[in-house]
This record gives sequence, C-alpha cells and structure tokens, in this order.
Amino acid sequence: MAAKLLPDEAEVQMVNIIDAIARQDLEFIKGQGSQEFNSVDNMEEGLEAIFKYIIPGDVLETKLVDAHINYNNTAGQSSVTFYTGQYERIYEEGANLYIIAMVKKEGQECCKLQNISINKFDVSPSEATKFTLKGKGIKHYSVLALAFIVPLFIIFMLVKCIRTKGLRRKWLWIIFILVGMYGITFNWYNGDLATTFFGRSASGAVTFEFISLNLLGVTASKTGPLAPWIFEIGFPLGAVLFWFKVRKMARETAAVFADE
Repeated sequence: MAAKLLPDEAEVQMVNIIDAIARQDLEFIKGQGSQEFNSVDNMEEGLEAIFKYIIPGDVLETKLVDAHINYNNTAGQSSVTFYTGQYERIYEEGANLYIIAMVKKEGQECCKLQNISINKFDVSPSEATKFTLKGKGIKHYSVLALAFIVPLFIIFMLVKCIRTKGLRRKWLWIIFILVGMYGITFNWYNGDLATTFFGRSASGAVTFEFISLNLLGVTASKTGPLAPWIFEIGFPLGAVLFWFKVRKMARETAAVFADE
C-alpha cells in the first residue's frame, strides 16, 4: 500500500540512496542532494556519523513500510512536492530503518534528496509491532481475555435490557450499557499498562482525562505501520449497574409472589 503512494522514479532513487549509504558513497549521495541539502554546514561529517549506524552483513530484505506525499502550492511561487519514504533493511543481526525525504520542484525532474535519517534496531520494527501472541506473558493474555469478556458482558446485558418489560427510561439504559467508561490502556508491543483517568505526558506532567468512552467497552488502534497496537478497555459501568438492577427487580418480583 505504501509503495503505491510514491512515483516509481522517487522509489528507485530512495533505494539507490540507501544502497549508497550502505557502501558509504559520499559523492553519490551529494550528487542526489538538493541545493538545500548540500549547503548544510558539516554535511559530510553528518553523513559519516550516520554511517556508524549501518549494520554489517548481507541484506536479507529491503522494504518500504510507510510513505507520505505533501504539496506546497504557495501563490506566486513554483509548486513543490515532498516525498517521504520509510524503509526497513533487514539483516541477520538486526534492522536499519531509513527515513528518506525527497523534493521535486515544478519544472524539474524527480527528485532531489532533502533529508536522511537512519536508526538501528535489534529486530524489524514493523515485525516487532505486529499483533502476535508469540513470546507474550500473563499480562498480555489477561488483557486479551478482558478484551473479549467486557464486550460479551455488555452485549448480554444489552439484550437483557431490551427484553425487560416495563423498564423505565429504557433508551437511557441502552445507551448507558453500550459504553465502557475510563479503564485501562495497554501497549501490546512493550506491555505498558496505564489508566485512562490519569496519565503522564511525554514531559512527565500528570494529565487528567475528563471523559473516556468506548463503544462495547473496547477499542484497539494502530496509528501506523511502525506503531504498536494500543488496547483501551473501559469499565462497563452501565452494564454492571443494570445487572444489579435486574437482580433487585428479580428479588422484588419473588417477594410479591411470596406474599400472595
């Protein structure tokens, strides 16, 4: 899917640049660079610094994992198109993640190198952040069990509510039962567990979420190919309260029949 976003010539150039980085070919990289790229102070020293991140050994696979295109069409100026590709290069000993930014100006051939970054990982980031049960422990299995139990309990109580005759404010009960409130968030990749009521920002400040609702009590999201799966499981307050209400109604009905 990511590859379809980029024109063929941009993708070919990005892979050629990655190959040049792997063989530490400064002249080729500079030849692909835009005027802005080549005019950066200490550009060669910066490239030599990123060469240290290259994992040695034979390449097992090179794949495009994410891509973006941005357009700049400022009035009175030539239009500019920016292409960004994230590539994984897999080795026996780990993986390199490349972010290659290219620019194409109106009337020019595609494309010129705008920016490069490279990171080194022990395993492929796109594989590591996939949803898998391999190597997971009791905490992961417990969260997964809750992700099934909570919506099943909500659905059961929802059906019970719909079928309860003579229930006042039934539609309010239905809406209340349908959602989970607050609860926990769980990072499937690293096992981090947090509450949705209080949290902590990247700067370390304590944050407070005024309201958090999840339809059927559970949401699962992944914001990108390299992002982890995040599960949010809300407490089924409405379903629990209706369960108590059903038990109370059953006791009251039993008491009426007992009096008769």
